[in-house]
Amino acid sequence: MTTSLRVLKSAGLLLGMQLVQHRPGIISTLILARLLLPEHFGVVALVVIALQFFELLMEIGNQHYIIQKTEVTEADLNTAWNMNIVIKSTMFIFILFLVPFLADFFETPELTAAVAAITLPLGATAPNHGA
Repeated sequence: MTTSLRVLKSAGLLLGMQLVQHRPGIISTLILARLLLPEHFGVVALVVIALQFFELLMEIGNQHYIIQKTEVTEADLNTAWNMNIVIKSTMFIFILFLVPFLADFFETPELTAAVAAITLPLGATAPNHGA
């Protein structure tokens, strides 16, 4: 198999994975659009922005490191898993500390409770593609 064909297959696989991963987000957005009052959409948008920002900070790249290795040992996987737990736990504490300041900045007190209620389950169930 040529390198270009392998790259095309990999790109197709990644695109398919992204579509499958984002399907629940699209479905939940449609459900929220039906259930929420118009004044709540601003809070939802702020929660999504805050969570995506913190999710970006949680991405440490250990998946890419493991994928690039030609031989992956159990120690590599254990280290990546432990790093994930430590980083996500630290970010959860950081989020809980920072969200009240964000709520004050955006003058939206509901933001604190919403982000705190959503952050832990999302961080705990986020797929870990490499470790």
